[in-house]
Amino acid sequence: MKSWAIGLGLSGVLCAAFSSFSPTRPTTVIVTGDILGYLSPCGCTYPMIGGIKRQATLIRRLSRTSNVVLLANGALTGGTSKQEQMKVETLAATFGSLNAAAINLAPEDAKLGQGTLQAIQNLSNQKLICGSIEEIEGLPLRPSAPAERMLIGGVSSHPSNLARPLGTRAISGDAPISSLIRDAKEEELVPVLLLDGTQNDAESTARKFPDLKLIVYRSSSESPLRPLRVGQTLLVTPGQFGKKVVSLSFDGKAFSDYQVVALGPDLVDDRDVSKLYKSYLHRVDQAGFLDRIVRKPSGAFAGTTACGQCHISSLRAWKNSTHALALANLEAQGHGRDPDCVTCHVVGLNLQGGYRSRLKTPDMANVGCESCHGSGARHSQKPLSIKMSKVGTVMCAKCHNPDQSPGFNPITFWGRIKHR
Repeated sequence: MKSWAIGLGLSGVLCAAFSSFSPTRPTTVIVTGDILGYLSPCGCTYPMIGGIKRQATLIRRLSRTSNVVLLANGALTGGTSKQEQMKVETLAATFGSLNAAAINLAPEDAKLGQGTLQAIQNLSNQKLICGSIEEIEGLPLRPSAPAERMLIGGVSSHPSNLARPLGTRAISGDAPISSLIRDAKEEELVPVLLLDGTQNDAESTARKFPDLKLIVYRSSSESPLRPLRVGQTLLVTPGQFGKKVVSLSFDGKAFSDYQVVALGPDLVDDRDVSKLYKSYLHRVDQAGFLDRIVRKPSGAFAGTTACGQCHISSLRAWKNSTHALALANLEAQGHGRDPDCVTCHVVGLNLQGGYRSRLKTPDMANVGCESCHGSGARHSQKPLSIKMSKVGTVMCAKCHNPDQSPGFNPITFWGRIKHR
């Protein structure tokens, strides 16, 4: 445990959980999951929503007046790289500091291997659960966890996807759910299921096991504005990328007051989780991921200044646009060395002739002419005989996609960078 704490700079943070639960206070259940490595809001259209720092602020605020039960339905990561491992460790430490009740194991997380899962367990205070695979020596994974008059179980609709990367055996979906319900009845607790599965899977499970009072499922769509019910079972999902959470009230028997809460800029960044996040960015910088980007062959780039020698009015328009400050704005947020972000804030990061650093390639910092028009050194040398291809607003979608820039309208935004 000590080595992980030093790596993440956790000194004093994991102890900053909530005060003891009080039976006289109401209980609020917060549902998150499917974060997929999105630790921070990402995008270029206001208001950007999401991020673990805002989520922590919301939970600590609610904890002042109610007992908060935080449920995370897995899929903490979106990949298996070393940077993704760092993200998962940061998320686990965050959930540990927030005293999360349970984190369901998802296939995306299982692919990181036993070592990373052990780190998740250590950093989250042993909150990773899974009832869909057999026990793994050295990696304790409880099938369920009690919390505030609930017994929370975690299963997968496709247990083999969990078992295969971990070298263990899968357990069929019905057995662990039946066990969860039986144990909940014996302990006079309410059974809650975190399900690595779709809405259809959740509906099928609710029909088969009507004693379940709450099922959390996974979805790439937005959380529904109204809660879904199958009989007496409530079905909820937080959606993807940690942009929103679902809030519920719990009276010891049933769930009510369903709300979908967007993690918007009105939620200031939590101080303790901000420290964890700053430590994560420092680790990313020290690891030199930006310097090890795999680059594709490309033509030589001229640089924005060279383009502006002939395209004077276009250069003037560029200087007055936010594209000219793209990297500077990113650096101000601490992401200037984060390859997840830098790609869309400089010229040709993934190309041989593209951006390397402010020192080595200063004229390719920020979003410049060649971000859209492609490498232009040959055109710069022979502008009359070698022409640049024209581009349309389809180029915007490389970075301004629905996940990063929801509500982005290329026709409207063209007015902000318009040039000829």
